[in-house]
This record gives sequence, structure tokens and C-alpha cells, in this order.
Amino acid sequence: DKNKRAAIAAIIIVLIIAMSCVLYLFTDVVKFKDEQSTGINGIGNLTSNTALDVTYPTSGALGQFADGYSYVFTDKDKVNDFRAGNIDYDLTNVKVDATQPHGSQRNPYVIASVDDWTIFAKNLDNGIIPSYGNGKYFALANDIDFSSKTFRPIRFFNGTFYGIGYKLKNITITGADWLYWNGSSYVAIPTVGTAAPLGYGLFCRTTGAVIADLILEKFSYQDMPNYSSGSSMGMASAGIIGRTAGNDVVLNCHIMGEIKSPNVRYTGYSTASGIAGFKISDATSLLVYRCSAELTTEVNFTNTAYCQFSGGIFGGTQGASGALTFYDCVANITAIVQTSRHQHIGGLLGLIWQGSSLVNVENAIVSVNLNSTILSSSGALGCIWSGPQASMVNCYASGETGLEDSKVSMYPFLKNDTGVMKNIKNVNSVKKSTDYAVSGNGSQSMNAFAGSSEWKEYDSKNYTNPELSMFNAAKTFFSTSPYSNIWDTSKIGGYTPDTSPVRNYLAATVTFRNLTGGGANEEQLGIDTADYMPGMELPEPDSAHTKTNHEFKGWTMDKSGESEPFRALPSGVFGEVTFYAVWGVDVKESTDITASGGTATTGGYSATAEYGEVIKLQAKVTNSIISDLEYKVQWKKGSDEVKNATGKEYNVRNVRQSGEYTFDYVFYS
Repeated sequence: DKNKRAAIAAIIIVLIIAMSCVLYLFTDVVKFKDEQSTGINGIGNLTSNTALDVTYPTSGALGQFADGYSYVFTDKDKVNDFRAGNIDYDLTNVKVDATQPHGSQRNPYVIASVDDWTIFAKNLDNGIIPSYGNGKYFALANDIDFSSKTFRPIRFFNGTFYGIGYKLKNITITGADWLYWNGSSYVAIPTVGTAAPLGYGLFCRTTGAVIADLILEKFSYQDMPNYSSGSSMGMASAGIIGRTAGNDVVLNCHIMGEIKSPNVRYTGYSTASGIAGFKISDATSLLVYRCSAELTTEVNFTNTAYCQFSGGIFGGTQGASGALTFYDCVANITAIVQTSRHQHIGGLLGLIWQGSSLVNVENAIVSVNLNSTILSSSGALGCIWSGPQASMVNCYASGETGLEDSKVSMYPFLKNDTGVMKNIKNVNSVKKSTDYAVSGNGSQSMNAFAGSSEWKEYDSKNYTNPELSMFNAAKTFFSTSPYSNIWDTSKIGGYTPDTSPVRNYLAATVTFRNLTGGGANEEQLGIDTADYMPGMELPEPDSAHTKTNHEFKGWTMDKSGESEPFRALPSGVFGEVTFYAVWGVDVKESTDITASGGTATTGGYSATAEYGEVIKLQAKVTNSIISDLEYKVQWKKGSDEVKNATGKEYNVRNVRQSGEYTFDYVFYS
């Protein structure tokens, strides 16, 4: 190691009548290694954007980032390679070029306030931003809190929206507030005709949209209007997208909130889901990746002719034939249903109904808690019915239905005779009750078509805490490569948007510190806390924070200073972290081992000791430039560290301790 070398003394002990020891002594040239830490800023505030970074070239329009500003997003074109372990991360960094057209990826429309969001919604509706944003890019520049503020939903959206990890918080919208701008005033969103999105959510209806890295926290959607008579769909709603009209992509979005209808009773099939509500009946696709949801729903109907189908992630389809793909998702859904024919409510999906859609689910942890006496026609993961095919791989599900004092467990997945399970692999479920729930619509349980060996059951008979046992199994599985690139297994369990195990934090928010006093104390280095994405170069301490004769070697997260320092942000480091500087100094140092006890022979660097005597080894390191530095010692016997032998002196007491001894050392200021 160029920063640390060992001084060596060989002790050869031969037991005849006495114990003899020979020490070999020499000096070595080493480079000094100390501990110190720094912060990160060299890439220009990737995600610490504030309104101060936004300019408004046109009054009453959306803003733009300053020229040269950088932002980062989860890239849909990198998802497959990243999941396969072929690339280091699924992110792309964009440097803003203010000369590019406003609304392009290099110069996106920027939303930094409640007023900006209102302009965003209005300009999509009145055509100032044409084609509902098709081909345009939008970026969130701040957390936006809608407490006591009016929120305007986006009626139609066909563009790309980068949340950059920011939050839309405390949105509350009720039946009377589901409004849009018709060019002269705000009016009720239509429920029939081409102006009707037929869905309710942050984005009521999307077509060809990409929505990435958005956090929706503590929202409350209430009393979404009923559709006009003649439609079998009474209402479609979800936290992010109410109705997806095809080829939509949702990446790294996380929601926590509620969807309720305390004053509206629906007259058709309805959905209330976490990420997306309902997909239209065509051959287009939907991709949901690294998303999570914590959702409570209570949706009611006028009679028992219709039912609710809702999922923690996705509500469902009717007659669709495109690919529905769900990778690396987490969801908890609690649903209360009072009036319904039956209910298709699953932790991941509601009901994939009719058509020939291929549902592909890989890597999911979900739970569903149904509070209702109405029979369930879904499994904990979801249900397919009459035509669709489903693949379920690496899924962990827990579901219960019934009233609080009479809960029964849900099968992991349900289907009817014409639904096809194409692939089942590593599917796990919790069975807390003695029996599984009886289906409300003649559907079959998983073991009716796949066999009980196709999934792992965690029941109360064999496990004291079935759910915890399943979570522990999930932690073990997702801690292996390539899943560990995505899953933070320490967060598997209960979730919020800030504790989702699949959340892509985009960057590390780094605080920089220097360690002093052998690591006991910390000091600032004059480098601001800032955000960096993997692979970005990190800054160095300036001359005012560099000690005499110290040479900066890089950064570490290891306070011991033993790990290899780095100069760029490593992959897999995200969230709030502290980096410590690693220092070196190019000076010559003398190392020495002396021995006392027994009889020493100076010329031969040897010593002997009679049985029962002790040989005391002493480590000494000096340098001629920095005389006041302390150092720590670790004695080794051969290549192995001697346990608890960290002092400058070490006593050899018996034959079993014979061998070749060295010591490693590290200076600290």
C-alpha cells in the first residue's frame, strides 16, 4: 500500500529447555495516511434546485433553468440494462442549454410554485402549450405544498414530466373542485364527450406520457364525479394517472394518500388505485418501474350491479391487448367497501379483464387489507379474467379480507377458467387465518391451476409471525445481485414515500467533514452540502482547509480510514450521507521495533528469554517534518491481526505466540 507499510520484526521461538527469540530490525520508508472528510458540490446542485435557479423570460408563463444548470432523471431507456446488471445506474444527467427551444429536454418548462402549477394546467388546456404537451418536457424545481391552496388537476397530458425527486404535498380536491380552464373560466371537467378524460388523478388522462421521479405525499381525492349513464365504467381514479390511454411510462414515483367518495355513489365499475387507475381497451402498453404506494380507499356504489377493481399500483383494464409491465414495485392498500356486487381489490393489481393483455410482474412486495363483508374476487397480488395472461416472478404478498374480528387470508392470485398463468416463480404469500377467502365470482385459487408447490405459503401453523417471516425472506432474496442495485432491504416492511425500498434517490445529498483527534471529533471543510449522482467527480478541500504537508487522497464513508478512498460518487450511495477526507503526506518516516526482556544480542538483532519470562515488543515511528502527530498501531502475527493488540507495546509471553510479527500504523492529527 503506497499510503501505509508495515515495519517487520521476526520472532523465532524454539523451546528446548529455554524459550529463545530472534528479532530482526529494520527501518522503512512509508507514506503517511490520515483521516479527514469533505463535501460534494462540483456538479452544480443536481437536485437542490430552488426558485432562485429559475428565470421567467415571459410574464405569466412557465420558467426555465439557468444556462449550464444540470438535472437528473430515471431514464426509461436504461431500465432493462440496469435491471440486468449491464450498466451501473438507470439515470441520465442533462445540462441545460438555454439557447434550445423552451420546452425541449435541454431547456424544459420549469414548475417551482403553486402559481406555476396553475399556469401549467391552464396552458395545457388553452393550447398555449400545444397538443397537451406532446413532445414537450417539464421539470419540478421544488417541493410544492398545496396546504390551504387550490389545486388544479391536469386534464390531459401527453408529454414528459420529471419530478427530479421533489414532492407535491397536501393536495386536497373534492367533487366541486374537479375543474379545468375552458379558455375563459374554470368549469367542471366533463364526464362525456371528447373533452372528458374519463379519469381523475394528478394527471386525469395520459397518452404516450413519461412521468418520472415524482413524490405525491398526503393527498386526498374525494367525490370524483360519476360518468354519464351508458358507460359501464363509473369512475377511474389513481394518485398519479386516472386513465392511461396507452404507451405510458411511470418511473420512480411514490404516493401516500386516500381516495374516497363519502357523498357520491357510482353507477358503473370504478377504480381507485395508487399509481394508475384504468387503461383503455387497445393494444398499447403500460410500464411501471420502481414505484410504491401507501393508499386508503373507500368507494361506494348505488347498487350491487357493479363492483370496484383497484390495486395498490394499478386498477385494471377491460378488453385490452397490450403489454402491462410492473417491475420492482411496493404497495400497501387498505380498502373499505360497503355496497358492491363483489370486489377485485389487490395489493398490486385489481382486475385485468377480457382481451389478451400480457401482464408481467417482476419483483414486488404488496399487502392488502379489505374491510368489508362483500366477497372478494381478487388475490393479494390481483386477478385476471377471461383471456389475459400473467407472469408473476419474485413476488411477496399478504392479503386479508372481512371485518376486523373475522379476517380471512387471500390467495396470492386469482383467475377464472380462461385466464392464463404463463409463469409463476418465487411467489410467496401469507396465510394468517385457517382458511382462504371464498371467491365472490366463481374464480379459482392459485392452487386450482398451478399446484401448491408453485408458491411458498407462510402460515400461522408453521411460523410464529408469518408476515415477518415472509419479509425476512424477501430481505434475503433482494439483497443479492442484481436486485440489490435497486432494493434497499433495510426498508422492507412499512412504507412511506421517504422509506420505500425501491425509491431511486437520484443523487446523494452529501455533507463534508474532516476527522480530528483520531476520529473522535469532526470539523467543517468549507464545502457546501450538495447533491451528486453516481460517477460525478467530487470536489477537493481548498488551500484554507488543507493542513501543512498534507496531501488530499480522496473521500471515504469509513471513519476508520481503512477503506480505499474515492474521487467520484460511487454507485449505490444515495440519500443523506457524510463523507470524510483521506489525507496523505510525502515524508520519510523511520519505523523501529525494539525488544526488552531476556538476553539481547544487538549486533544480531536477536533476543532470548527463559521460560516464564516476557519479551516486550515496542513500536516506534518518527518523521522529521511533522513532529507532533500521534499514530495508532495494529500488531500482526504473520498476515493476521492480533486481537486487541493496538498499543505501541506488545508482550510475547509463551511459545504459542511465537512467529513473525509486524505492525501497521496510521497517523492522525
